Amino acid sequence: MKNLNVRSAFNSGPRPHKRRAGAVPVVALLGAAAAFVLVPQSGATAATATSPLIGHLDSVTVATGEVVLHGWAADLSTPHIATHIRYTVGTAASGTSLAQDSRPDVGLAYPSLGTLHGFNVPVYVPPGSYPVCATINEPSAGPAKSLGCLQVTVPADHGPLGHLDTARSVGGSRIEVTGWTFDPDAPTTASTIGIYVGGPFGSAFVAYAAQADQPRPDVASVFPSAGPLHGFDVTVAGRPGTYPVCVYGNNNYIYGAPLLLGCLTVTG
Repeated sequence: MKNLNVRSAFNSGPRPHKRRAGAVPVVALLGAAAAFVLVPQSGATAATATSPLIGHLDSVTVATGEVVLHGWAADLSTPHIATHIRYTVGTAASGTSLAQDSRPDVGLAYPSLGTLHGFNVPVYVPPGSYPVCATINEPSAGPAKSLGCLQVTVPADHGPLGHLDTARSVGGSRIEVTGWTFDPDAPTTASTIGIYVGGPFGSAFVAYAAQADQPRPDVASVFPSAGPLHGFDVTVAGRPGTYPVCVYGNNNYIYGAPLLLGCLTVTG
């Protein structure tokens, strides 16, 4: 059993990007060669006599509620300065980013540039089909130049599954809660839970956070793709008296809603 300190039971604020389980890359091809094979001064995005801008949108990784653009971009006239790219995901999202991630293959193809001209840009969007496009945008180097477009389909969020099995007093105003939960869009990733002592979200007098990462072979037998590590058995502090204890399974999708796993009445 785990004893937890009080803290927010739900994640808040921006999260660092993580590639989701089951994410699917969509790869652009350059002629007969894969996009990741760079040939200096060749292909649709090679520098020209009128533009020193080069680069390519290599691939787009697709997961629930997000796309991630992968590629590289550089300005041959300022080889050691990161260039700006602009991206669009249909009409759902647009923005700018810097091409400053490590790309050793770019440095091999263009030794004068060095290796820090890659980009890996996560963009959160609703489910649907979108053209994903990127351009290199350096006004001092002339007109913006297309890095390519890819058509992708972002899958719908399926939401978490799970159940609150028990909530019981174990003495000393401590409460043990057990159950299981996982997100079918990331079935092998342990989900977080929110434990609300005193009622559901908005009416509880204290909230705790925990992970559902303990063995539950019975869950794996019903959901083989999820594996066995999606249980929780957590002891938290309560108060004297009788009140409900509610547990939510959090959605791994940044904009997805949590699932109420259940509420049980406990006498602490």
